[in-house]
Amino acid sequence: DLPNLEDVLKKTELFPADMLAPMVASYLDGTEHDLWLTAEVGGHAIGFAYSEPERMTDRTWNLLALAVHPSHQNKGTGAALIDATRTALRQKNVRMLLIETADIPEFAGQRAFYERMNLSQVAHIPDYYEAGTGKVTFAQIL
Repeated sequence: DLPNLEDVLKKTELFPADMLAPMVASYLDGTEHDLWLTAEVGGHAIGFAYSEPERMTDRTWNLLALAVHPSHQNKGTGAALIDATRTALRQKNVRMLLIETADIPEFAGQRAFYERMNLSQVAHIPDYYEAGTGKVTFAQIL
């Protein structure tokens, strides 16, 4: 799935595609206990969700990446990945799910999507990522 997921990253520009293989390596070899979920259509990976536990918390996890190939967006794939993430985390007895995103206008759609997914905005830190780009945090008790 990695070549297909790298294509998803190139098309969505979520983060550089060359970061994917090192990120997923410890999950694939079993040394990390992160959660990687992949959405497929016809055996072809079209999206993914990546979560990991938050350090120094009581069973709080952070959904760090959610990406769906642009040709498959607005078809329920992102919602299915969020739902599958919540289900998998509940099975791990996770207490809380966090999702962080930017406060810039280009991410307004993502923020509205998280609200539609019944996540509550719980924090906003102006200028967090860089001057002019703050962080918005959404949360849900599982």
